[in-house]
Amino acid sequence: MRALAGLICIGRLVFGVVFIANPRVMERGWIGKQARMPGAQVLSRAVGARDVALGLGGLQALGRGDGSARPWLAGAALCDAVDFGATSAAGRGIPSRARTGVLWLAGVFALLSAVAAAGNGARVDEPPAG
Repeated sequence: MRALAGLICIGRLVFGVVFIANPRVMERGWIGKQARMPGAQVLSRAVGARDVALGLGGLQALGRGDGSARPWLAGAALCDAVDFGATSAAGRGIPSRARTGVLWLAGVFALLSAVAAAGNGARVDEPPAG
């Protein structure tokens, strides 16, 4: 479960860096031509910063091995679930191929992050903090 959590965190970090460095990647990968607009590029960078923060926070917590990665992974699951819902609600307002891809990615990663969160609780051999 720890390996899955690590891969999820690294993936978020990579996606985040890409969205920050090249916000127009959202054109092909998510929202279509609207990604060319400055406002959409602001939001792309904001989503990127969210993913960088979740990825780095999760990796740091995993390094401690004390169960503190759970809220980071749960937060990632929540963000992916919201991405799924928002993409679904946009319907035909965004390109069909991109919408389908994001729905799959967001759905799968929401589920995987939730599973990883559930499996990365406090270590069994340690008493609970407090």
